[in-house]
Amino acid sequence: NDFDEVFFVVSSRGDSEDLRINPKLCEYNNVLCLEYEDLIYTNRSQLESMVHKLTAMFQDRFGYFFGENSSLLGSENQMNAVRRLEEMDKAVASLASQPASVLDKKFGVHGGHRSKSNLLEVAPIAANEGDPDFKHMAVELKKSFHIFAATPPHTASTVLTNWIMGLFEPDEYYSFMINKKGRPVMHNGVEVPVSKTIVTKTHYLDLLALYKRFRKDFDEGKCGSVFFVVSNRGTDPRTRIDYDFCEYNNVLCIEYDDLVYSNNIELELMVQKLTGMFQDRFEYFFGANSPLLDMEKQRNAIQRLKDMDEVTKSMADLTFDQVDEKYGVHGGHRHRDGSESKSALTPQVSDEAPSAVAVVSDSNGEQPQRKMFYCGGWKGQTDFKYSTFGLVLAKSLFPELQSIRLQPNGNIADIDAIPLLENTIQMATEDDLLIMHSHQYCEIRLWRQNFPGVQLHINSEAYDLHPLHIMNPDGSKTYDYLPDYGNAYIIGPHEDTERSIRIPYCAMRLWFLEKTRPSDDYLPQIIDPARRPKNTKEKFLIYANSHYVEYRERAALALSEIGTVDVLGKCQGNFEAHAEIQAFDETVQCMPFEEGRRPPGINVIPDTANEVDQRRENIALLSNYRFALVMENTAVDGYITEKIVDAFLSGAVPVYYGSRTVYDLFNPNAFVFYDVENPRKALDRIRELEENPREYEKVLKAQLLAQGEETVKKYFSWDETVGEGELKKRIRKMIGFDP
Repeated sequence: NDFDEVFFVVSSRGDSEDLRINPKLCEYNNVLCLEYEDLIYTNRSQLESMVHKLTAMFQDRFGYFFGENSSLLGSENQMNAVRRLEEMDKAVASLASQPASVLDKKFGVHGGHRSKSNLLEVAPIAANEGDPDFKHMAVELKKSFHIFAATPPHTASTVLTNWIMGLFEPDEYYSFMINKKGRPVMHNGVEVPVSKTIVTKTHYLDLLALYKRFRKDFDEGKCGSVFFVVSNRGTDPRTRIDYDFCEYNNVLCIEYDDLVYSNNIELELMVQKLTGMFQDRFEYFFGANSPLLDMEKQRNAIQRLKDMDEVTKSMADLTFDQVDEKYGVHGGHRHRDGSESKSALTPQVSDEAPSAVAVVSDSNGEQPQRKMFYCGGWKGQTDFKYSTFGLVLAKSLFPELQSIRLQPNGNIADIDAIPLLENTIQMATEDDLLIMHSHQYCEIRLWRQNFPGVQLHINSEAYDLHPLHIMNPDGSKTYDYLPDYGNAYIIGPHEDTERSIRIPYCAMRLWFLEKTRPSDDYLPQIIDPARRPKNTKEKFLIYANSHYVEYRERAALALSEIGTVDVLGKCQGNFEAHAEIQAFDETVQCMPFEEGRRPPGINVIPDTANEVDQRRENIALLSNYRFALVMENTAVDGYITEKIVDAFLSGAVPVYYGSRTVYDLFNPNAFVFYDVENPRKALDRIRELEENPREYEKVLKAQLLAQGEETVKKYFSWDETVGEGELKKRIRKMIGFDP
């Protein structure tokens, strides 16, 4: 009657009934039962771990009364408990030689009392300040190791990384691994080896490859010296790592919801919970008495996150390309629901899909919200990767909708469009827009489960010709297939109709590069005659390919009779042989000539292009040649890839075969069309140009586009900055967005 509630915390020991409470009493929700073993500690680290564990048990048991956000788990309260127990131990030691009748009234300990904890004073390990590769925790543990915060984008990765850094290197600058060859690590604007840091953030999610690459650098390559802490969010494959990885004992997977906090108490609770999870997962390496749970280290993590929040707030009005090097926070940082982040302590987090809406008026004058969805990506046997190609185009076509955010350098900052999944299609209405990569895998099979709004299919390639294409199981759909439901529209190699606009892939690709690699300035070099690139004229012709197409091989061999053809890849003009297909989804590979049988006009050169800058390096390589053999995989109306454009960008004269639609885009005087059915005309033309430098110069000076500004408007005017946005207007009008 004296209190709102009465609680009982009980300690029991062993199996003796004299030392145990009736177990049925432990089932009452106002009773917390502890074991004797939970109350043992032998050093300061174990003491702090014990306090943390017991306090969490108390909070979990009695949260119904104290509340979920109780200050019980605050670091200050727990430090008070640690200090009191330390003072108790000192009182025990001071009374050790006194009789039991002597009582310390503050702590309730008797003289001659034997501490059940047998507390030991352990001298801390001094840091080796002279060794830059062993810092903080690495020094204390006398082991070297590395932690990768390997996170998909948009999963609170900055919070995750700064929490770990707060534990291990609280005053250090943020380290981020660049996703390119060699996996360089940037630290305070400088590239450094991984061994110079303890925690590195990366969006590169091939954990096995990272483990194999860096394991040897730490703790003499012992198993478990490289750790991965991963944040996951929702069910979207873009924001989750493969669950199988989470089962490895050097991988800790954390959910996005565990990284969200709205006040200081929640922040402290989060740090304590995450640190406990870290310790439990990696105890096999750090040890049961790890200093990880040291309250001082957790306070460091809490303070680092608070400092991160202040920096986030201070940079809210800056542009995204401005980055705080210490905390990895970008200017204009936004929460995943689309709201501006004033502080991580005041998040507005939504479990629903990110905002991608615009306001439109319907016939009744009401204001429905129009959302953008997207679908399609590359799917392998074990992984899936969304394509952002169409979203970049959509950003220019539909600026009123939230699609994708790009940094000033063209890198993707965030995706705001909603992925079309089984659980998100229910949100779609007839006012919404779907950007569909029509030759790629999509979880929703649209011919079975129709999207209620407008669909814009971006058929950038002619893959639908493949008899085993995932959307063409019976081979009935050709490259110009149009879905039989009237709300679907297509841009691609199709002829112009009421529901399709012919835009060859090369025109789409150029705009994509204009937006994602603006510094390369590719588009102006194609559409502005004054900026047409020039080659060095050093060598005759280059042919780079590995996929076998017989007419390409025959052409390369025929051209080698005019001059030396430098070949790059497996294709060398050997039209009589190719590798056998081993799997249904493989392409046919060329088979190089055997040594000693290669024709004298075929010269094999090494491939030096790296995986990230391959396009730039290939263009630079082609610039050394007067001609480049660029033939499509198939000759289909409207199907023109980037091959001819890459040749133009290098300054080489393209020797091209493919769709004759090419004449609608490019000036026939600027390249050589190689008719595989009648190659003599092209071969004679190339001989003429080789023998007559003045004639060759005329080809180099010809404008690239077939009809100049009219061609620009028809194929390259994706927004108002080019060709008055004519192409944009045509597409918007076709799908009913504009009158």
